[in-house]
Amino acid sequence: VVPFGPLGDAVLESCDAHGVSFAGERVEGDLGIFTVLPEARMVHYQRSNGAFATHSPSSLNWSELLGGARWLQMTGITPLISAAALESWDQALSMAKLMGVPVSLDLNHRAQLGTLEKLWTLVAPHVREFEVLVLSVGQLIGLAQLDALSLDESLNAAADAGVLEDEAAEAATDERLFELIETLHLKWRPRRIGLCRKIRQ
Repeated sequence: VVPFGPLGDAVLESCDAHGVSFAGERVEGDLGIFTVLPEARMVHYQRSNGAFATHSPSSLNWSELLGGARWLQMTGITPLISAAALESWDQALSMAKLMGVPVSLDLNHRAQLGTLEKLWTLVAPHVREFEVLVLSVGQLIGLAQLDALSLDESLNAAADAGVLEDEAAEAATDERLFELIETLHLKWRPRRIGLCRKIRQ
């Protein structure tokens, strides 16, 4: 979903320039806004008034949009943006399953939009259908805590955005992370779980 107007035009021009085809709908509305706040050392997203937050889910024909698709990449940001976004997200997943289109999901939890627990209640019913479920270290540990799995000190330390301070701690934690992934994989049953680790320099 892209709004009419010069900002929407700029998005589509960028798509064309990079070989990305747009097959969705153009609607009245605004783009989501991304603002860098250097003094606060943070970024702020304004999504609630964006075109995708306010669009009509009935305007998207997912059987047509997924026609000929070989893969559907989804994000966990979408279902927490608005009721309309959640409805379209659910419809896309349901149609992909019906059409046999493989689906991957990057959980990409954003605390500004809602809790990890709230997000997981929306994702969990679909998890067995994912070819790949991508988590950060913090998300993996948070979901393990929701599942009441016991965590050692190294994992609690790693929960800080996946930042590990020294190689010894990192090596020790890797083994435990793999154990957690294996345990949760057996419970959730996606095809694969991927772990994204970001280490600050």
